[in-house]
Amino acid sequence: MARRAKPFVFTLLASEIAQIHGAPAESNERAFHAMIVGQLKEGAHSITLNDAQFGQLVRHMSERASEFQVCLFRAFSRSVYGLLAG
Repeated sequence: MARRAKPFVFTLLASEIAQIHGAPAESNERAFHAMIVGQLKEGAHSITLNDAQFGQLVRHMSERASEFQVCLFRAFSRSVYGLLAG
């Protein structure tokens, strides 16, 4: 039986959450933006991503071609680098 992959959980600072809420998403980014913002409702500071969603996050962070992607880079850099450093 295959094991389920452990989800990626990121706890964001208030300043990082503000980056995400203030970012305008382009048409091809709106679904991802809505998913992220939806998890941050009601004062939540944590976001949980599955493998595919984490892949989307990394792709958006690495492209930095839109304001939303730059905001994701700024908001998640600390958490992603911490995850990779182990």
